[in-house]
Amino acid sequence: MIAHVVGSPNTAATLTLTTFGPGLSVRLTRLHIYRVATLAVTATALLTISTTNLPSALQWDVANGVSAFSKTLDIDLSFPEGIVAALPETDVVITLPAPGLGVSWRGLAVYSMVR
Repeated sequence: MIAHVVGSPNTAATLTLTTFGPGLSVRLTRLHIYRVATLAVTATALLTISTTNLPSALQWDVANGVSAFSKTLDIDLSFPEGIVAALPETDVVITLPAPGLGVSWRGLAVYSMVR
């Protein structure tokens, strides 16, 4: 299965990996997150990408600086064995914070269901 998000400029976005069926858990196998900018943002802070219902509440910090009219790859990870959700029958949510004026998020997650 694939979950995809296209955010709006300067707005937080969520990427939801929906669980299907009793006793099933989400197993994340690939995560690809990037930002698209129409305006430049000077690197003055970190953006924390957080998760709900993944072990250890995984999170990643990325610098907020981007060039105008650019695409910045922030996360490109593969998990060959998969990362299984902490709680069965519960969605996994990846939260992307507001990225700055003129900047929006794009995200893609590949996942499956396991018992």
